Amino acid sequence: MTINSMPKELSFEGKRVLVCGGGGSGIGSHVVDILSELGAEIHVFDLQEPATKVASYQSVDLSNPDAGLAAVEAIGQPVDVLINAQGLFKEGLAVQVVRVNFIGLRAVADKVLETMPAGGSIVSIATQLPPLPSDLSDMRKFIDLPHSEAITFCETRPEEIGDGYGFSKFRLAVWSLDTALANAKRGIRVNLIYPGRTDSPLLNNFIRDDGPMARQRQASGQIERVSSVIGRVAHAREIAWPVVFLASDAASYITGARLPVEGGFLTAAELGRL
Repeated sequence: MTINSMPKELSFEGKRVLVCGGGGSGIGSHVVDILSELGAEIHVFDLQEPATKVASYQSVDLSNPDAGLAAVEAIGQPVDVLINAQGLFKEGLAVQVVRVNFIGLRAVADKVLETMPAGGSIVSIATQLPPLPSDLSDMRKFIDLPHSEAITFCETRPEEIGDGYGFSKFRLAVWSLDTALANAKRGIRVNLIYPGRTDSPLLNNFIRDDGPMARQRQASGQIERVSSVIGRVAHAREIAWPVVFLASDAASYITGARLPVEGGFLTAAELGRL
């Protein structure tokens, strides 16, 4: 199918898309490939340059909110679609994990939202999260902190952020849902992908580093269990396509969604069949 023959709702021709983090590897790189096939004008912020030709690439340290803001200024606005594909999970670097996965992400997203037009879309790649707690007040207190105060919070309260990964992804989820509701009448949609175990650098590097947490999760069977229902891990492109769908006009009535793309694991867990 050519761009001219595909349904117009799936076309990204005339749309400026920012892939923030991950555009040079893993799921994000496959998102870039698909968006290129669909005619998008693509801009990438990542430490690794994408193999696919894009309109612009900037090597951006997303742990530094000011660097992210400067990069947004450099590509100019407005941006029609923002894909948050960054993901860091590294033992012993909890503060860095939160800075990359949430604080830097939020800085870029808030800046892009200032001028995002009606019909715009934000899609963020989260993780398999349990249901949100009924009381979100503590999460929102952190989400609302200025960047510098959020970083100080992480540096001074290691017991609260843990390994940083779950802490950051829970706050990404709450920020996304709040932002979806706040921007719905502007015609801007905000959605989340909950991916399962995926053949990507994020998980592969975590296992290869062989830290205490990685060894514990492998010994307990936790890593294998999340892909046990369908019997294999996901290919990164299998996660990328749902990301692109949610970003497209084909999903124009979907906002505030948390789409599981995880081979049935959450369903099996809910039904007690793991």
